Amino acid sequence: MLTLQITSEINSTGLEKRFAGDVILKDLKNKLVLITGVETSSMIIELYVDNQLKGELSDDSQSIGDAVGESNAAKQLRLHVKDK
Repeated sequence: MLTLQITSEINSTGLEKRFAGDVILKDLKNKLVLITGVETSSMIIELYVDNQLKGELSDDSQSIGDAVGESNAAKQLRLHVKDK
């Protein structure tokens, strides 16, 4: 399980959620719609590790665990969701 802080353009404070590491990005986006209000087709997800931007998550077939990387799993993780 990964503990992720979820932030968006309308909610900079964020919400802490736990997700299984094997959830693929496409399924994660569907879950994030309810949290952020951003539709999956226009969703941009930025990954932050210890408040450092690591990049955008764009491969919908990749699992969130693979995107984060095993070495970062214990660090502070944040997904920032933006609307295109």
